[in-house]
Amino acid sequence: MPRFSRLSSVFGVDIADLDASSVQSAIQRAEAEDLDLDWKEADYPKDKTFEIAKDVAALANTRGGVIIIGVREDSSGCAVEAKPFKVSP
Repeated sequence: MPRFSRLSSVFGVDIADLDASSVQSAIQRAEAEDLDLDWKEADYPKDKTFEIAKDVAALANTRGGVIIIGVREDSSGCAVEAKPFKVSP
């Protein structure tokens, strides 16, 4: 797995060790989206699977990265708050 040094700086841990507390820290610092980071407030609807495919492809076609679901962002793409959601079976 490639190492994502910028994301490691954003989250304070290696991306393989990403956890809720490192995401919360990034939210508190209002970290901004970039080519390798995409904040999503809500889960992808089951009837919109094409949307997640587009987002994953966009990351894969640039430099890779992560999509963090459950984080509200402001109009500048900066993390504002955690927005927990239930995952349906």
